[in-house]
Amino acid sequence: MRGMVETGGEAKFRVQGGEVRLNGEIETRRRKKLRRGDIVEYAGERVRVDF
Repeated sequence: MRGMVETGGEAKFRVQGGEVRLNGEIETRRRKKLRRGDIVEYAGERVRVDF
């Protein structure tokens, strides 16, 4: 969620609160590994993982 929230702590809070979607599904696991091509959605913003 880099660039979508201010801090890592805020990112964890948002994920645990069910505010984040990964590939269209609500994701609440803080340590979920992201893979190239995954789509992360938060607060109306959508980002494709490409690392």
